[in-house]
Amino acid sequence: PFVFGNPLDERNASLFAGRRDIVRQIEESILGARQPPTLLLHGPRRMGKSSILYQLPRLLGPDFAPSLLDCERPSVAGPEASTATLLCQLSACLRDGLLRRRVEVEALAAGQLARAPYATFDAWLNRVEQAMPPAMRLLLCLDEYENLQRAVDAGWGGDFLDALRHTLQHRPRVVLLFAGAHTFAELGPAWTDRFISARRIRVSYLTLEELRPL
Repeated sequence: PFVFGNPLDERNASLFAGRRDIVRQIEESILGARQPPTLLLHGPRRMGKSSILYQLPRLLGPDFAPSLLDCERPSVAGPEASTATLLCQLSACLRDGLLRRRVEVEALAAGQLARAPYATFDAWLNRVEQAMPPAMRLLLCLDEYENLQRAVDAGWGGDFLDALRHTLQHRPRVVLLFAGAHTFAELGPAWTDRFISARRIRVSYLTLEELRPL
């Protein structure tokens, strides 16, 4: 019953075990908070971080709309990536997350982001929030987030991180969750300066009680 390598998606939910403590920490960080903190889900590789993200739509309540962006995609931070391709992927994953909660919005096309990409994306977020039920929170999960450092090194990723921070400061219904093997301190000031108040949630081994059913 143990699976390693590929993460367990929603089709393999029956094989997913434990992690209720992680889900509880995520919920407690968001519920009742006027300004939810940035969350950092971190731990060694093969600990199941991606599997947790895939299971969040099932494990969290209906007032959460988790959306997963895989930062290993070439269009996110690869050699040919750009602000437009990244924001296009981001809008698509947010659309998919909302669709699971029966909220329909149109994703942005790359052509719409060719000029003034951040202003266009910000206006799109206004329409998204208007379509959402009043109590719903968007939970944007950036898996393997360390890959965004390549965009920072290329000279355009810093603007994206600034846009994320601005979104978090001015849109309390949007919550950001980074997931990776490193902490922000290990990646340097480009991250610690922008997300200094992030709450860290460590992913480690399953407990004995969680292992026994497997």
